[in-house]
Amino acid sequence: MSLIKLNNRSLSNNAVTSDAIATDAVTTAKIANDAITHPKILSLGSMLYSWDASVASASGTGWRTMSSTVTLPSDSHLATYWANMMSATFFGYISSGSWYWTWRVYDVTANTVVQPISGPSSEQWYGAGSSQDAEDDGGFRFRGAVHQASQQPARVLDVTGRGGNGMTLEMRPSNGNGDVPQTNASQTLYADQIFWYAGAMTGMHNENGY
Repeated sequence: MSLIKLNNRSLSNNAVTSDAIATDAVTTAKIANDAITHPKILSLGSMLYSWDASVASASGTGWRTMSSTVTLPSDSHLATYWANMMSATFFGYISSGSWYWTWRVYDVTANTVVQPISGPSSEQWYGAGSSQDAEDDGGFRFRGAVHQASQQPARVLDVTGRGGNGMTLEMRPSNGNGDVPQTNASQTLYADQIFWYAGAMTGMHNENGY
């Protein structure tokens, strides 16, 4: 068996040197231009607002407001620091009865539904062209146990051009797929631990925000 002898010369000439690190590996320019930048960090989903109190609303007719209004910053701030995205997640359920439920984020200033970005965040989203009422224009099917508090995956929403507008969380009874809204005054909708994030945030979160 042969042994490879290492000495100071072999290490300095053939292995890792200061020049190699500075010239060929990680540089300040590479970090700044190609990897992590300040706007990218900010767009990864910093905590914006949260409510840790249960909200209940009788189903009644139409969509029910389940949160206070969150006012977005200016369009330039949204574009520079949020990458024109915001995210929402919460725990929700509906009391026992005939129907399931669906949810959405609504722009109360523009009176329009806030659409999800394309990709995984639009999974189980039913928008224009579905069998929902024409004025509804979309909603997410619930996830988890329909009649027990279940955390909804964080959804990333497109807030381009919505600077200064107010956002609210809304819920409504629906069929099992979430694409046909229903009305049932005998059922009650519940929302709890509502989290809003600046930028893109995915996954599950609890009352501590993670």
